[in-house]
Amino acid sequence: MLSFFGLLPLIALAVGAFNPKVYDERDVARLGLRALGTIKTR
Repeated sequence: MLSFFGLLPLIALAVGAFNPKVYDERDVARLGLRALGTIKTR
């Protein structure tokens, strides 16, 4: 049980790191990055 709660933050970070949903420049700014341009999708 202790290992579950110990690994839970690491698992949450791994899932969040591979979340591809960045919708606009505010999402990039929230991550502390600077938007360099735009890419047209779909």
